[in-house]
Amino acid sequence: PIPSCGLASLRRAASEKEAALISKMDMAETEKLNAVLEKQKEIDQIRKENSDAQSRYDELELKLNKLKGEYEIETARWSEKCTKLEGRVQAAEEKDEKIIQACKKLFQDFQGVRIGLEEIRSGKIDEVEKMNEFFPNVQELLTKTLNFNAQLVKDTMEKYKKELSLRRKYFNLVQELRGNIRVFCRVRPMLPFELKKGYTSCLKFPAAEDFVLNVTDQAGVVHTFEYDRVYKPKMPQHGVSEDTTEYIQSVMDGYNVSIFAYGQTGSGKTYTMDGPSDNPGVNTRALNALFKTVEERTPMFEYTISCNAYEIYNDKVNCLLTSPKEKKEKGISGYKVKTDENGEVFVWNSKRMEVTNEQDVMDMMAARLRLPRHTGDR
Repeated sequence: PIPSCGLASLRRAASEKEAALISKMDMAETEKLNAVLEKQKEIDQIRKENSDAQSRYDELELKLNKLKGEYEIETARWSEKCTKLEGRVQAAEEKDEKIIQACKKLFQDFQGVRIGLEEIRSGKIDEVEKMNEFFPNVQELLTKTLNFNAQLVKDTMEKYKKELSLRRKYFNLVQELRGNIRVFCRVRPMLPFELKKGYTSCLKFPAAEDFVLNVTDQAGVVHTFEYDRVYKPKMPQHGVSEDTTEYIQSVMDGYNVSIFAYGQTGSGKTYTMDGPSDNPGVNTRALNALFKTVEERTPMFEYTISCNAYEIYNDKVNCLLTSPKEKKEKGISGYKVKTDENGEVFVWNSKRMEVTNEQDVMDMMAARLRLPRHTGDR
Protein backbone atom coordinates (compact mmCIF):
# COMPACT_ATOMS: atom_id res chain seq x y z
CA PRO A 1 0.00 0.00 0.00
CA ILE A 2 1.09 3.56 -0.88
CA PRO A 3 0.78 6.05 1.86
CA SER A 4 -1.80 8.82 1.33
CA CYS A 5 0.89 11.51 1.39
CA GLY A 6 2.86 9.70 -1.29
CA LEU A 7 -0.23 9.31 -3.45
CA ALA A 8 -0.89 13.02 -3.25
CA SER A 9 2.68 13.76 -4.28
CA LEU A 10 2.35 11.45 -7.26
CA ARG A 11 -0.91 13.03 -8.28
CA ARG A 12 0.59 16.50 -7.93
CA ALA A 13 3.64 15.51 -9.99
CA ALA A 14 1.39 13.93 -12.59
CA SER A 15 -0.71 17.10 -12.72
CA GLU A 16 2.36 19.26 -13.11
CA LYS A 17 3.68 17.03 -15.89
CA GLU A 18 0.29 17.08 -17.56
CA ALA A 19 0.11 20.87 -17.24
CA ALA A 20 3.66 21.19 -18.60
CA LEU A 21 2.78 18.85 -21.46
CA ILE A 22 -0.39 20.77 -22.25
CA SER A 23 1.57 24.03 -22.10
CA LYS A 24 4.16 22.64 -24.50
CA MET A 25 1.38 21.39 -26.79
CA ASP A 26 -0.29 24.83 -26.66
CA MET A 27 3.01 26.51 -27.42
CA ALA A 28 3.62 24.13 -30.29
CA GLU A 29 0.10 24.69 -31.56
CA THR A 30 0.59 28.46 -31.27
CA GLU A 31 3.92 28.32 -33.09
CA LYS A 32 2.37 26.16 -35.76
CA LEU A 33 -0.57 28.56 -36.10
CA ASN A 34 1.79 31.57 -36.26
CA ALA A 35 3.82 29.79 -38.91
CA VAL A 36 0.62 29.08 -40.88
CA LEU A 37 -0.46 32.71 -40.53
CA GLU A 38 2.96 33.90 -41.61
CA LYS A 39 2.83 31.62 -44.64
CA GLN A 40 -0.70 32.83 -45.37
CA LYS A 41 0.53 36.43 -45.22
CA GLU A 42 3.33 35.59 -47.61
CA ILE A 43 0.85 33.86 -49.92
CA ASP A 44 -1.50 36.90 -49.72
CA GLN A 45 1.40 39.25 -50.41
CA ILE A 46 2.46 37.14 -53.39
CA ARG A 47 -1.12 37.07 -54.63
CA LYS A 48 -1.39 40.87 -54.21
CA GLU A 49 1.90 41.42 -56.03
CA ASN A 50 0.74 39.04 -58.72
CA SER A 51 -2.58 40.90 -58.97
CA ASP A 52 -0.78 44.27 -59.16
CA ALA A 53 1.57 42.88 -61.79
CA GLN A 54 -1.41 41.52 -63.74
CA SER A 55 -3.15 44.92 -63.47
CA ARG A 56 -0.04 46.72 -64.71
CA TYR A 57 0.29 44.19 -67.48
CA ASP A 58 -3.37 44.66 -68.48
CA GLU A 59 -2.93 48.45 -68.34
CA LEU A 60 0.23 48.31 -70.45
CA GLU A 61 -1.46 45.96 -72.89
CA LEU A 62 -4.43 48.37 -73.14
CA LYS A 63 -2.08 51.32 -73.71
CA LEU A 64 -0.18 49.29 -76.29
CA ASN A 65 -3.38 48.45 -78.14
CA LYS A 66 -4.43 52.11 -77.96
CA LEU A 67 -1.06 53.25 -79.29
CA LYS A 68 -1.30 50.66 -82.05
CA GLY A 69 -4.73 51.99 -82.99
CA GLU A 70 -3.53 55.61 -82.93
CA TYR A 71 -0.48 54.64 -84.94
CA GLU A 72 -2.66 52.95 -87.56
CA ILE A 73 -4.97 55.99 -87.68
CA GLU A 74 -2.04 58.42 -88.01
CA THR A 75 -0.48 56.18 -90.66
CA ALA A 76 -3.73 56.20 -92.61
CA ARG A 77 -4.02 59.98 -92.25
CA TRP A 78 -0.43 60.49 -93.31
CA SER A 79 -0.95 58.25 -96.31
CA GLU A 80 -4.08 60.19 -97.23
CA LYS A 81 -2.25 63.52 -96.82
CA CYS A 82 0.63 62.27 -98.98
CA THR A 83 -1.83 61.20 -101.66
CA LYS A 84 -3.55 64.59 -101.54
CA LEU A 85 -0.22 66.43 -101.61
CA GLU A 86 0.92 64.40 -104.59
CA GLY A 87 -2.31 65.31 -106.35
CA ARG A 88 -1.83 68.99 -105.47
CA VAL A 89 1.77 68.96 -106.64
CA GLN A 90 0.72 67.39 -109.93
CA ALA A 91 -2.12 69.91 -110.32
CA ALA A 92 0.29 72.76 -109.50
CA GLU A 93 2.78 71.53 -112.08
CA GLU A 94 0.04 71.33 -114.69
CA LYS A 95 -1.15 74.80 -113.68
CA ASP A 96 2.41 76.17 -113.89
CA GLU A 97 2.76 74.69 -117.36
CA LYS A 98 -0.48 76.32 -118.43
CA ILE A 99 0.65 79.64 -116.93
CA ILE A 100 3.98 79.42 -118.78
CA GLN A 101 2.19 78.71 -122.05
CA ALA A 102 -0.22 81.57 -121.40
CA CYS A 103 2.67 83.91 -120.61
CA LYS A 104 4.38 82.96 -123.83
CA LYS A 105 1.20 83.63 -125.77
CA LEU A 106 0.67 86.94 -123.95
CA PHE A 107 4.25 87.94 -124.72
CA GLN A 108 3.68 87.18 -128.40
CA ASP A 109 0.42 89.14 -128.32
CA PHE A 110 2.20 91.98 -126.53
CA GLN A 111 4.86 92.09 -129.20
CA GLY A 112 2.15 92.37 -131.82
CA VAL A 113 0.36 95.09 -129.85
CA ARG A 114 3.59 97.01 -129.37
CA ILE A 115 4.30 96.93 -133.10
CA GLY A 116 0.72 98.08 -133.74
CA LEU A 117 1.09 100.92 -131.23
CA GLU A 118 4.32 102.04 -132.85
CA GLU A 119 2.53 102.17 -136.19
CA ILE A 120 -0.39 104.08 -134.67
CA ARG A 121 1.99 106.42 -132.88
CA SER A 122 3.85 107.16 -136.08
CA GLY A 123 0.57 107.76 -137.84
CA LYS A 124 -0.66 110.09 -135.08
CA ILE A 125 2.58 112.05 -135.12
CA ASP A 126 2.16 112.54 -138.85
CA GLU A 127 -1.43 113.68 -138.33
CA VAL A 128 -0.39 116.14 -135.59
CA GLU A 129 2.32 117.57 -137.82
CA LYS A 130 -0.24 118.02 -140.60
CA MET A 131 -2.65 119.66 -138.12
CA ASN A 132 0.09 122.04 -136.98
CA GLU A 133 0.61 123.01 -140.58
CA PHE A 134 -3.08 123.88 -140.94
CA PHE A 135 -3.65 125.16 -137.38
CA PRO A 136 -0.62 127.08 -136.10
CA ASN A 137 -2.38 128.01 -132.86
CA VAL A 138 -3.72 124.51 -132.00
CA GLN A 139 -1.52 124.41 -128.87
CA GLU A 140 -3.13 127.57 -127.58
CA LEU A 141 -6.60 126.15 -128.18
CA LEU A 142 -5.73 122.93 -126.34
CA THR A 143 -4.32 124.87 -123.38
CA LYS A 144 -7.49 126.95 -123.06
CA THR A 145 -9.67 123.84 -123.28
CA LEU A 146 -7.69 121.96 -120.62
CA ASN A 147 -7.70 124.95 -118.27
CA PHE A 148 -11.46 125.25 -118.72
CA ASN A 149 -11.94 121.54 -117.90
CA ALA A 150 -9.69 121.78 -114.83
CA GLN A 151 -11.68 124.76 -113.55
CA LEU A 152 -14.93 122.86 -114.20
CA VAL A 153 -13.68 119.87 -112.21
CA LYS A 154 -12.53 122.14 -109.38
CA ASP A 155 -15.91 123.90 -109.22
CA THR A 156 -17.73 120.56 -109.27
CA MET A 157 -15.58 119.22 -106.43
CA GLU A 158 -16.23 122.35 -104.37
CA LYS A 159 -19.98 121.95 -104.87
CA TYR A 160 -19.75 118.26 -103.95
CA LYS A 161 -17.86 119.05 -100.75
CA LYS A 162 -20.45 121.64 -99.80
CA GLU A 163 -23.27 119.17 -100.43
CA LEU A 164 -21.38 116.49 -98.46
CA SER A 165 -20.92 118.91 -95.56
CA LEU A 166 -24.65 119.72 -95.54
CA ARG A 167 -25.57 116.04 -95.75
CA ARG A 168 -23.20 115.29 -92.86
CA LYS A 169 -24.73 118.09 -90.79
CA TYR A 170 -28.30 116.93 -91.40
CA PHE A 171 -27.47 113.24 -90.93
CA ASN A 172 -25.86 113.80 -87.54
CA LEU A 173 -28.65 116.21 -86.56
CA VAL A 174 -31.11 113.38 -87.20
CA GLN A 175 -28.93 111.04 -85.11
CA GLU A 176 -28.98 113.54 -82.24
CA LEU A 177 -32.76 113.86 -82.49
CA ARG A 178 -33.06 110.07 -82.37
CA GLY A 179 -30.82 110.03 -79.31
CA ASN A 180 -27.05 110.17 -78.89
CA ILE A 181 -27.26 107.13 -76.64
CA ARG A 182 -29.30 104.31 -78.14
CA VAL A 183 -29.97 100.96 -76.55
CA PHE A 184 -30.87 97.85 -78.53
CA CYS A 185 -32.01 94.58 -77.02
CA ARG A 186 -31.33 91.25 -78.72
CA VAL A 187 -33.02 88.11 -77.42
CA ARG A 188 -31.16 84.91 -78.16
CA PRO A 189 -33.10 81.70 -78.91
CA MET A 190 -33.41 78.90 -76.36
CA LEU A 191 -30.42 76.55 -76.40
CA PRO A 192 -30.87 72.78 -76.97
CA PHE A 193 -29.98 71.85 -73.38
CA GLU A 194 -32.50 74.43 -72.09
CA LEU A 195 -35.25 72.98 -74.25
CA LYS A 196 -34.26 69.48 -73.16
CA LYS A 197 -34.71 70.47 -69.51
CA GLY A 198 -38.16 71.84 -70.29
CA TYR A 199 -37.34 75.54 -69.88
CA THR A 200 -39.73 78.04 -71.47
CA SER A 201 -39.30 81.69 -72.39
CA CYS A 202 -40.78 84.34 -70.11
CA LEU A 203 -40.59 87.02 -72.83
CA LYS A 204 -43.39 88.28 -75.05
CA PHE A 205 -43.09 90.52 -78.12
CA PRO A 206 -46.05 92.80 -78.95
CA ALA A 207 -47.01 92.16 -82.57
CA ALA A 208 -47.32 95.80 -83.67
CA GLU A 209 -44.20 97.15 -81.95
CA ASP A 210 -40.52 96.34 -82.35
CA PHE A 211 -39.25 98.39 -79.40
CA VAL A 212 -41.23 96.88 -76.50
CA LEU A 213 -40.43 93.75 -74.49
CA ASN A 214 -42.78 92.18 -71.93
CA VAL A 215 -41.25 90.05 -69.15
CA THR A 216 -43.41 87.88 -66.87
CA ASP A 217 -41.93 87.21 -63.42
CA GLN A 218 -42.51 84.14 -61.20
CA ALA A 219 -45.55 85.76 -59.61
CA GLY A 220 -47.16 86.22 -63.02
CA VAL A 221 -46.68 90.01 -63.06
CA VAL A 222 -45.86 91.45 -66.49
CA HIS A 223 -43.10 94.06 -66.65
CA THR A 224 -42.74 96.20 -69.79
CA PHE A 225 -39.36 97.46 -71.05
CA GLU A 226 -38.83 99.88 -73.93
CA TYR A 227 -35.72 100.11 -76.14
CA ASP A 228 -34.78 101.85 -79.36
CA ARG A 229 -35.16 98.46 -81.02
CA VAL A 230 -35.87 94.89 -79.92
CA TYR A 231 -34.48 92.04 -82.01
CA LYS A 232 -36.42 88.78 -81.77
CA PRO A 233 -34.62 85.39 -81.56
CA LYS A 234 -34.98 84.73 -85.30
CA MET A 235 -33.38 88.04 -86.33
CA PRO A 236 -30.23 87.27 -88.42
CA GLN A 237 -26.82 88.87 -87.88
CA HIS A 238 -27.10 91.33 -90.78
CA GLY A 239 -30.44 92.58 -89.41
CA VAL A 240 -28.90 93.28 -86.00
CA SER A 241 -25.96 95.08 -87.60
CA GLU A 242 -28.02 97.44 -89.76
CA ASP A 243 -28.92 99.85 -86.93
CA THR A 244 -25.35 99.96 -85.58
CA THR A 245 -23.31 100.19 -88.79
CA GLU A 246 -25.11 103.40 -89.76
CA TYR A 247 -23.07 105.09 -87.03
CA ILE A 248 -19.99 104.50 -89.17
CA GLN A 249 -21.26 107.47 -91.19
CA SER A 250 -20.89 109.59 -88.04
CA VAL A 251 -17.39 108.21 -87.47
CA MET A 252 -16.36 109.28 -90.97
CA ASP A 253 -17.85 112.72 -90.28
CA GLY A 254 -15.57 113.21 -87.27
CA TYR A 255 -17.80 112.18 -84.38
CA ASN A 256 -16.86 109.83 -81.55
CA VAL A 257 -18.85 106.60 -81.60
CA SER A 258 -18.81 103.67 -79.18
CA ILE A 259 -20.56 100.34 -79.82
CA PHE A 260 -20.46 97.67 -77.13
CA ALA A 261 -22.46 94.69 -75.88
CA TYR A 262 -23.61 94.26 -72.29
CA GLY A 263 -25.14 91.18 -70.72
CA GLN A 264 -24.61 88.20 -68.44
CA THR A 265 -22.44 85.18 -69.28
CA GLY A 266 -23.95 83.06 -72.06
CA SER A 267 -26.32 85.78 -73.29
CA GLY A 268 -24.68 85.96 -76.75
CA LYS A 269 -22.45 89.04 -76.55
CA THR A 270 -19.48 87.49 -78.38
CA TYR A 271 -21.71 85.98 -81.06
CA THR A 272 -23.42 89.34 -81.65
CA MET A 273 -20.25 91.42 -81.75
CA ASP A 274 -17.81 89.01 -83.45
CA GLY A 275 -19.81 86.08 -84.81
CA PRO A 276 -18.39 83.15 -86.78
CA SER A 277 -16.34 83.70 -89.94
CA ASP A 278 -19.21 82.66 -92.21
CA ASN A 279 -21.76 84.86 -90.40
CA PRO A 280 -19.90 87.86 -88.94
CA GLY A 281 -21.26 90.13 -86.25
CA VAL A 282 -21.45 93.86 -85.60
CA ASN A 283 -17.69 94.49 -85.34
CA THR A 284 -16.77 92.91 -88.68
CA ARG A 285 -19.71 94.44 -90.53
CA ALA A 286 -18.95 97.88 -89.07
CA LEU A 287 -15.33 97.59 -90.24
CA ASN A 288 -16.55 96.57 -93.68
CA ALA A 289 -18.78 99.67 -93.83
CA LEU A 290 -15.91 101.86 -92.58
CA PHE A 291 -13.40 100.82 -95.25
CA LYS A 292 -16.11 100.85 -97.93
CA THR A 293 -16.82 104.51 -97.13
CA VAL A 294 -13.08 105.27 -97.20
CA GLU A 295 -12.85 103.69 -100.66
CA GLU A 296 -15.84 105.66 -101.92
CA ARG A 297 -14.36 108.96 -100.73
CA THR A 298 -10.80 108.24 -101.92
CA PRO A 299 -10.92 110.66 -104.89
CA MET A 300 -11.97 113.54 -102.61
CA PHE A 301 -10.45 112.78 -99.21
CA GLU A 302 -7.46 110.99 -97.74
CA TYR A 303 -7.94 109.02 -94.51
CA THR A 304 -5.46 107.55 -92.03
CA ILE A 305 -6.97 104.87 -89.78
CA SER A 306 -5.22 103.52 -86.68
CA CYS A 307 -6.29 101.10 -83.96
CA ASN A 308 -5.70 100.54 -80.26
CA ALA A 309 -6.69 97.56 -78.13
CA TYR A 310 -7.09 97.90 -74.38
CA GLU A 311 -8.11 95.74 -71.45
CA ILE A 312 -9.70 97.38 -68.39
CA TYR A 313 -9.39 95.08 -65.38
CA ASN A 314 -9.87 96.16 -61.76
CA ASP A 315 -9.89 99.82 -62.89
CA LYS A 316 -6.46 99.38 -64.50
CA VAL A 317 -5.80 99.94 -68.22
CA ASN A 318 -3.59 97.51 -70.11
CA CYS A 319 -2.46 97.82 -73.73
CA LEU A 320 -3.06 94.52 -75.53
CA LEU A 321 -0.85 95.45 -78.48
CA THR A 322 2.31 95.79 -76.41
CA SER A 323 4.05 92.52 -75.58
CA PRO A 324 5.74 91.96 -72.20
CA LYS A 325 9.10 92.08 -73.99
CA GLU A 326 8.34 95.52 -75.47
CA LYS A 327 7.18 96.78 -72.06
CA LYS A 328 10.46 95.65 -70.51
CA GLU A 329 12.58 97.16 -73.29
CA LYS A 330 10.74 100.52 -73.16
CA GLY A 331 10.56 100.55 -69.35
CA ILE A 332 6.75 100.81 -69.31
CA SER A 333 5.43 100.22 -65.80
CA GLY A 334 1.81 101.21 -66.42
CA TYR A 335 -0.68 103.13 -68.57
CA LYS A 336 -2.53 106.33 -67.74
CA VAL A 337 -5.64 107.83 -69.33
CA LYS A 338 -4.98 111.49 -70.27
CA THR A 339 -6.47 114.31 -72.35
CA ASP A 340 -4.48 116.20 -74.99
CA GLU A 341 -4.65 119.89 -75.87
CA ASN A 342 -7.54 119.24 -78.29
CA GLY A 343 -9.64 117.56 -75.63
CA GLU A 344 -9.07 114.09 -77.08
CA VAL A 345 -8.75 111.23 -74.60
CA PHE A 346 -5.74 108.94 -75.04
CA VAL A 347 -3.79 106.33 -73.10
CA TRP A 348 -0.23 107.37 -72.35
CA ASN A 349 2.51 104.87 -73.32
CA SER A 350 0.06 102.71 -75.34
CA LYS A 351 0.75 101.31 -78.81
CA ARG A 352 -1.20 102.33 -81.91
CA MET A 353 -1.20 100.42 -85.19
CA GLU A 354 -2.07 101.91 -88.58
CA VAL A 355 -4.44 99.81 -90.70
CA THR A 356 -5.51 100.14 -94.33
CA ASN A 357 -8.15 97.44 -94.71
CA GLU A 358 -10.38 95.03 -92.82
CA GLN A 359 -7.82 92.21 -92.92
CA ASP A 360 -5.24 94.39 -91.12
CA VAL A 361 -7.70 94.80 -88.25
CA MET A 362 -8.43 91.06 -88.16
CA ASP A 363 -4.68 90.32 -88.04
CA MET A 364 -4.26 92.83 -85.22
CA MET A 365 -7.10 91.22 -83.27
CA ALA A 366 -5.56 87.77 -83.77
CA ALA A 367 -2.19 89.06 -82.48
CA ARG A 368 -3.98 90.65 -79.50
CA LEU A 369 -5.49 87.30 -78.51
CA ARG A 370 -2.02 85.74 -78.34
CA LEU A 371 -0.81 88.20 -75.68
CA PRO A 372 -1.33 87.51 -71.94
CA ARG A 373 -4.42 89.08 -70.42
CA HIS A 374 -6.85 88.61 -67.54
CA THR A 375 -9.86 86.35 -67.85
CA GLY A 376 -12.36 88.59 -66.06
CA ASP A 377 -14.94 90.87 -67.70
CA ARG A 378 -13.43 93.48 -69.99
